[in-house]
Amino acid sequence: TATVEEEATAGFHDRGMAGAPDFPTAALVLDGTWRRLDLQAIVPEGAQAVCMRVYIAAAGAGESFALRRADGVLTANLGRFFTQTGAAPFEGDLLVACTADCAVEYNGTAGLTDAVLTVRGWWT
Repeated sequence: TATVEEEATAGFHDRGMAGAPDFPTAALVLDGTWRRLDLQAIVPEGAQAVCMRVYIAAAGAGESFALRRADGVLTANLGRFFTQTGAAPFEGDLLVACTADCAVEYNGTAGLTDAVLTVRGWWT
């Protein structure tokens, strides 16, 4: 019988240490609109979900960055981070399902001064 930890990581492929962020702030449009993010250059076809390291910063509280499956239209099943105070960056992992062609969507509010994404790994 598998342990809870074994079941939780089954099928997970650790990418290893990335040399640089995959999507720096300059590569993202931060305007509060859902935008497609193609992960095919990093994540292999057939992946079911990805683990993304997300770093955000803003001048004020209440700014957000969210990820969802690229063909999603609802906002109930997504991952989202909010800034808590101004000038206090936030960093963490978001898990998100991806489409068969390895795409997700992101939404970063216009008040973000920085948003950086790095793929940590994926599930097949």
